Amino acid sequence: MLWTLDNINKFLDDSTKRRGVDPTEYEFLSKHLNQLNIDVFVDVGCFLGVSTHILGTSIKNPKVIYAIEDIDSETFCPYLIDGKPIEKREYCKYAPKGTIFKKQGYHYELPSILNEHKDDIVFVFLDAVKKQFWVMEELEMCYIGGADYVAVHDTSIWYKHPRKAMKRSIRFGWFELMDEINIGDGTTKMKGVTLLRRKK
Repeated sequence: MLWTLDNINKFLDDSTKRRGVDPTEYEFLSKHLNQLNIDVFVDVGCFLGVSTHILGTSIKNPKVIYAIEDIDSETFCPYLIDGKPIEKREYCKYAPKGTIFKKQGYHYELPSILNEHKDDIVFVFLDAVKKQFWVMEELEMCYIGGADYVAVHDTSIWYKHPRKAMKRSIRFGWFELMDEINIGDGTTKMKGVTLLRRKK
């Protein structure tokens, strides 16, 4: 399915669903995903599964869709909305039917998923952590694991750490820039997502 701003905004019908990724970013990624031949989609940092739903259903006939969150790991810290923690049963609830929900976090889950799908075309959406070291760790896992495409969320100039990590992964020769979008209020680019392709 090719998601447009109109049907994205209809799906994002409450403030909780609208947290995080901007509708324009979803439209941008949906267009690319609809044109690529992807076998496996992995959403790292899925939260409620909104991104998993929109991006996973943008792919034509995926073999499998994964969503990763750390709700069963020792480091789990519940997300708060209006001061109240989101219950574990709420995580990944919007993901498409058939999504495999991995609950130990990216450190544990991502390498094993990539290893299992070495012969498939894999697209990873990274929206888990915001520190440069951790984003670099995610990108290194994707490179070593053979992920063909990686989208890194929060790579606008506002989010310096993910942007620096993304640029370093290009300098290291792991990935090359395919496309990116930055969205702002006219003075500052507050939102952004970068699409990378693995260098062979």
